[in-house]
Amino acid sequence: MQLRKDQKSSFPLFVNGSIKVRGYFFDDEGDFYHSERLLDKFPVGLTFSELVSVVSSLNGCFSVYYESPEFIFASVDRLRSFPIFYTAESDSVILSDNILDLSQYNEIDECSKEEFLRVGFTIGNATLFKDVKQLNAGQFLYFNKPSKQLLIETYYQHIHKGDCKKDRRILLNELDSVVTNWAKRLIASADGRTIFAGLSGGYDSRSIVCALKREGYENVVCFSYGNENSYEHKVAKQVADTLGYPIHIVRYNDRTWKEAIESEEFQKYCIRGLSDSSNPCIQEFPAIYQLHNSGAIPQNSIIVPGYAADVLGGSYVPKELNSRKTKNMIKAGVSDFVYYNIFGHYRAPLSPEVERAMLARIEANLCEKRSKDIYSYISTFELWLTENHLAKFINYTAKTYETFGYEWRLPLWDNELIDWWYTIPAELRANSTLYHEYLFSFLFEPLSVGFKKAEPVTPPLIKRLIPRQTKLLLINGAKRLGLDIGSKKKDEGNFHIASQYILARTAFNWDEKDFQGVNGLVGAFCLEQLQLDDLQKRSEN
Repeated sequence: MQLRKDQKSSFPLFVNGSIKVRGYFFDDEGDFYHSERLLDKFPVGLTFSELVSVVSSLNGCFSVYYESPEFIFASVDRLRSFPIFYTAESDSVILSDNILDLSQYNEIDECSKEEFLRVGFTIGNATLFKDVKQLNAGQFLYFNKPSKQLLIETYYQHIHKGDCKKDRRILLNELDSVVTNWAKRLIASADGRTIFAGLSGGYDSRSIVCALKREGYENVVCFSYGNENSYEHKVAKQVADTLGYPIHIVRYNDRTWKEAIESEEFQKYCIRGLSDSSNPCIQEFPAIYQLHNSGAIPQNSIIVPGYAADVLGGSYVPKELNSRKTKNMIKAGVSDFVYYNIFGHYRAPLSPEVERAMLARIEANLCEKRSKDIYSYISTFELWLTENHLAKFINYTAKTYETFGYEWRLPLWDNELIDWWYTIPAELRANSTLYHEYLFSFLFEPLSVGFKKAEPVTPPLIKRLIPRQTKLLLINGAKRLGLDIGSKKKDEGNFHIASQYILARTAFNWDEKDFQGVNGLVGAFCLEQLQLDDLQKRSEN
């Protein structure tokens, strides 16, 4: 097993012979495990079935490698927080937490390369390299040494059953108890250390600081970012000031982006993304770069972002469950929706062969090929979204903090919280009605921070009258002619400036008009690094 053993890492690997663990977690009795104590949960002599039972019960972010004379076992958590890669040979399996270490298997997969550019990750178990695979969120690997049998199994799937029939008031009170529980776990894991909380103008990050305030945890410092006039940091400051938490605002401008993108840390972050087969999301990078270098982040802080809880609350559930639009969505299929709504970072024409391969890979990774109704459609799509887009791109943003040596926590993806949401019917998640009702009634308004977030502005005709697939083709075609007829959503982070600096650092002749935004350009820059002769030397050991 080839593993990164850098003890300066914010999540170093703890080793007991052939047992290796990193991360943090709570067990089913509520005990917290971190640092050397991680190994206590994986003593010598565990059987295969006992290992599956242990990892299934853990609440947190972790990876584990366990080798006995009879077998090799490896597992990631429900979100693939610390990736594991593998390649199978005729009579063995090679494991690593860094695909760049598997240099003998480095033939680029053309379909994966296009996925990396267009959506920021590779689909399912695929990686950038043809002969290297990865464990998906909630998966484990088992290799039986005597029989040479390799088994990849899923111990947890992010499936919305939506089978709860309880009264709305009971559900709101249940959710309040769940929020209290994850807040207490977050506080226990911090153990008095500073919680450095990202705070935007939205609701997810606000729910974290409100839950901490309600539980009486005062060692909280907030940060926000955006352009000079961004509503994000203006609302964030209102929230932090009202709660009595200090806040740092990083204004994204030409200087901010230039310093961040030209830094050694940015190069390191991009190489880390390549080694994890994920396009590094750079949204928070300039903020953490500036705050770290200025000493604004207290030593030994834990950074806590508010990523993607809106997905649990229903942001992807259609507002009208039985409309003509939803019927057309079901008829077209989930793979069609994924391809035309998620794959938007890079829009240069694809060869028919690669496009068919990409659509086939999306289809192969759906739990249900054809949905019988809108409920199974939602469940199928959200499972794909969570295991791929959220685990490999959105939540991967937390690796920004590791680049600067900080630990992090993801309380909005606490096991108890996601398990609760997966029982809630689509009718209560549509338009995020139950989620928003809870946030405002139980958290925001009692703490006097019930500020509504701004809604993005999009030209109504092109949004309402033209089908999504046709609209994307028109927007992309117009963009290549130098025209802008697409969304007018404000560039709250001055990401167009970032795009120019990243494009300037690329060596190939990329056409900026082919990119939908900065994320695709970051992917292009990362892929270029695979051409460097000294890439191995600069990847983490």
